[in-house]
Amino acid sequence: NLCQDGENYILVDGEEAPHRYVKHKNFIDKAMFLCTQARPRWDHNTNSMWDSKLGIWPIGKYTLAQRRSVNRPVGTKEWVNETVDHESYRDMLVNNVLTSIMNKWPVGQFNDPSFVIKVQQDGAGGHCSHNDEYHTDTLEELGLTGKVLFYTQPPNSLDLNILDLGLFNALQTAYYDTAPSNSVQLIEMVEKTYDEFPTNKINRLFVTLQTIFNCIIEAYGGNDYKIPHINKQLLEKENRMPIAVEVTDDAAVYLVPVLASWSGRGESATVVRNSRLELS
Repeated sequence: NLCQDGENYILVDGEEAPHRYVKHKNFIDKAMFLCTQARPRWDHNTNSMWDSKLGIWPIGKYTLAQRRSVNRPVGTKEWVNETVDHESYRDMLVNNVLTSIMNKWPVGQFNDPSFVIKVQQDGAGGHCSHNDEYHTDTLEELGLTGKVLFYTQPPNSLDLNILDLGLFNALQTAYYDTAPSNSVQLIEMVEKTYDEFPTNKINRLFVTLQTIFNCIIEAYGGNDYKIPHINKQLLEKENRMPIAVEVTDDAAVYLVPVLASWSGRGESATVVRNSRLELS
């Protein structure tokens, strides 16, 4: 959103209060984005850290103002939002997400036959399921069958993806530093902030995500928990940032009977202590 309804501002002595108004809160300018973000990793081909930023794309199109108004002259670039349906999402999935994965993913890892890229989507109605016929055919045409898999996160679980967990909040914070006045400036601000977002902070989000896995298991699948703080900044400084967070004792105690029941049904599951949780 370009602004929020009922925002509060703290002004220094002598500073003029900002003046911004719309007919109704439903008329506040906004822009929707499709964002795809991986975890940072070392690229052996370039001998450097890959920032893992696959892209953030606004959903809509630019047009030129056809008439002059008190707010802008004729020919001014304007942004027009578009509705996202199943067809438009599939197009963006192919033209933006899959293309970006093929072009930006570290070549050495991407070409490893045993390496699989798992793309997590939220439960929006227009998103493609893993057995979508068009989706399956497209992966086959691009040679990505078995290389790229799509999953849907559990409903009502915003903390289970790093975008809602922290990345979008960081972009929203940047809004207060730049104070865009229209949708075009808002989109430029989001894209610039995303490009400049530090790689180490993206990695921190993935570590936080793993700690939340423990919290959810300890809360018996509920959301009655507080996001734990493990002083990631200090861990980075001392070069002790974990690649994978340990399964806690409380989480392991809860998981043992669950995994045992799965094994009884012929499903395999393994708790790897001091490393990570593996479910298959």
